[in-house]
Amino acid sequence: MLQEEHICLASSSVIALQDLPYRPQINYGTDSSLRVMLEDWWREIFSCPPMVSMEVDSMDTCQQMVLHGLGWAILPFIGLKQHDSLNTQELYWRDGRPVLRRTWMMHRNSSLELSAVRAFVDYLKEYYAI
Repeated sequence: MLQEEHICLASSSVIALQDLPYRPQINYGTDSSLRVMLEDWWREIFSCPPMVSMEVDSMDTCQQMVLHGLGWAILPFIGLKQHDSLNTQELYWRDGRPVLRRTWMMHRNSSLELSAVRAFVDYLKEYYAI
């Protein structure tokens, strides 16, 4: 595992969690594993679908729309570091565990015989201090 990061509610002002189904949400294109996790979290917490007002293609576009008060979004913490003006709340499963996204590196040991693969794996190990 390379890193683990919290998934957060992001908004331009404070929003109570129970109000989310009644406020406009801004979705952005993300990987399928994160999308499934967010859908599972939503179904666990709420009995109605979200009120998605916009679908955008990137996290940056989504953040800008949230910053301008056009709705709220659910974003990984890594995407929130540059926007200190956003109101953020970490999300939790019903049992109190944090909603986390884990990033893994997987490779076959035999692939390390290729110098480019070995250099990339070594770089990641050094960068993430693993």
